[in-house]
Amino acid sequence: MAVTINGTTGISSVDGSSASPSLRGTDSNSGIVYGADTVKISTGGTERLEVDSSGNIDIPDNGKIRLGTGNDLSLYHTGSVSHIEDNVTNVMRISSDSIALQSGDKSEAGLVYTKDGSVDLYYNNHKACFTNDQGITVLGKENEHGVIYLAADESDDNADWWAMVASKDASNWNLQNFNDGAWEDSIRCWGGSATYGVAFYQNNSHRCSVIGNGFQIEAGNALYIPTGSWTGDAGGKIQGHNNSIYFQNNGGGWYFRDEAGNHAAEINSSGTYSSSDQRLKKDIATIPNAVDTIKQLTGRSFTWINGDKKSFGIIAQEVQSVLPDIITTSYDPANKYPDDPMRSVNYAALTGHFIEAIKELSAEVETLKTEKTKLQTDLTALTARVAALEAA
Repeated sequence: MAVTINGTTGISSVDGSSASPSLRGTDSNSGIVYGADTVKISTGGTERLEVDSSGNIDIPDNGKIRLGTGNDLSLYHTGSVSHIEDNVTNVMRISSDSIALQSGDKSEAGLVYTKDGSVDLYYNNHKACFTNDQGITVLGKENEHGVIYLAADESDDNADWWAMVASKDASNWNLQNFNDGAWEDSIRCWGGSATYGVAFYQNNSHRCSVIGNGFQIEAGNALYIPTGSWTGDAGGKIQGHNNSIYFQNNGGGWYFRDEAGNHAAEINSSGTYSSSDQRLKKDIATIPNAVDTIKQLTGRSFTWINGDKKSFGIIAQEVQSVLPDIITTSYDPANKYPDDPMRSVNYAALTGHFIEAIKELSAEVETLKTEKTKLQTDLTALTARVAALEAA
């Protein structure tokens, strides 16, 4: 049974059956059909909405629910994509004490919001990140790193990628860059009582570190101090300036110690001091024949090739044949002279020879003076005797 409603006269016709009545206007393509436990609404000859016996409202693909005077909010499904669109205000609020975004089969969480609590983000059902009262926390999976990735320049080059990594292997944190097809360390930090506090890397090689009680240059690396403008006086300062390296302290001296902690040398405003404590020496003996040794050495004047400056001293190669123990061959990391390394002289070691040579010469002088006195005495006596003989 159907009831046809005329827009002018009212009900114009009734059709259908008692089991499936319909209500239509003069447009037979639009109306409401009451079926078995369902209600359907059609327009233009197409079913637009159905309410089933469970109270579910079904709207076909591309049919929209539009809310607001100007159709501000739309909800619809295209057959492959579901849409919620705010078309006018561009502001959308979803209010609840707990909100969850899940996968279609509800087996995996994507985002979970809890009032007065955190906002949790999930990846493949693993809680990867959550907010807290101080910021955010990134979580690695069990036995895996916790990582924050940063990419610049649309990440179209490997070098655009950086990573901050909380390592699973130990209590350390790394800053890495993707280069040469792999992740390379730039900075690594340790907590607690680790040997290193902060380690610095270049080209994935460990260069220097902040350690428990200072700063350490790693083996095979160097501290470079370029020359530049003088920045002023200060205590405990090292600076490159005017093609020189300046060392400045707090008014005390510069102390050099060996690996055993023994005092090796000192430089202060009153002079340069070398360690000479008897407790650091053995096989102590007086230098013999010092004058003969010194006589074999030759003092030279010369000009230094580097700097073109006039100076005076001795030649290492000439000294080596006389006193080989005070000659050392310097280690040359550049290996410029592999077959004939550079030689250096321990000038301070010559002091002992000079002292003993002076003592030997002094003894000879004293002997000569004694002999001279005796000769003068004998000469005086002889003169007196000659004078006596002549007087007789």
